[in-house]
Amino acid sequence: MNSSKIFGRSRRAGFTLVELLVVIGLMALLGTISIGGYFAASRGMKTRGAVQDAISFVRHAQQLCVIDNTPVAVIFLNRWTGKKREGAEMYGTAIAVKMVGRISNITTSGRKAAGGSAGPLLIDEFADWNTSYPHDAGASGDQRGMRFFNMRNIENTAKGGLEGCSSLMNNWVGYVRMSSQQNKEVLVTTGMLTDDWCSVYKKNASDNRQDSWIDYDNGNDFRWGFGFHQKNDGLTQAGWKIGDGYGVEAGSFDLPRGFIFGSSTPPDDGRLHSASPAAIVLLPSKASGYIFSFSTIPIYAVGMNGKEDSPEKIGEVRSSDCKDQD
Repeated sequence: MNSSKIFGRSRRAGFTLVELLVVIGLMALLGTISIGGYFAASRGMKTRGAVQDAISFVRHAQQLCVIDNTPVAVIFLNRWTGKKREGAEMYGTAIAVKMVGRISNITTSGRKAAGGSAGPLLIDEFADWNTSYPHDAGASGDQRGMRFFNMRNIENTAKGGLEGCSSLMNNWVGYVRMSSQQNKEVLVTTGMLTDDWCSVYKKNASDNRQDSWIDYDNGNDFRWGFGFHQKNDGLTQAGWKIGDGYGVEAGSFDLPRGFIFGSSTPPDDGRLHSASPAAIVLLPSKASGYIFSFSTIPIYAVGMNGKEDSPEKIGEVRSSDCKDQD
């Protein structure tokens, strides 16, 4: 009996070693293509998501400008997550700044409510800062601060980063006896010199409006303002002028790690550095049919080509992208 015909099956029914190797090679090739396609699709989703999130953030800033009928600036900055030599990554940050008032007086000195010097003060006659921030500070350097952004020409001053367009202020108020100021600043609301204004309107004891140390404010002699924080890293008193609009942060947005605004990589010093453009300003009066016009904001990916110093553009935020959706 022919052994090759046992059980009616030929010895040629199996796979040869070469055939198996060919099949395994094809499977490996298909797996490599699939994995590469997956990572490529994942990167594509990440880049598209970064651009769309940036567009949404600018759109929200536009809505804030229109709804509150107030100027809003969006500042674009880049920084590192830590020290570059320790494997840190770059990323971009956008900060929406809403204008909330105007500086009506700048004093050369001030006092804290519990005594001690408060240094120069920024004052807004229309802001009830004494009610909003009535507490005093002990060790000023340990106090939490709040950042005031100077809205004057912020498109250009933001090129210097946060330090170029804002000041870190104490989150407690100081006070000043305005008639004692010698800087002869003119109050915006009255057009009078500060000392003349206080002299005309100051009430005395016979008018039953006598001052009772600092617990009583007769509305004329004292003015409440914010002092500069001991750790202020930005504009000093000289960087502000009477009439300057000031704003506070209304929201912020971070790009994913490895994505920055503009093509300039930031220095490795832990600070927030300006992108290009550094900022856009949205004005209610400039909105035409809820559509704003501003400079295009490019977004770049860092390290996609293996070179951190050669960012690759992956998208941009245009004013046409940020119009309200129908």
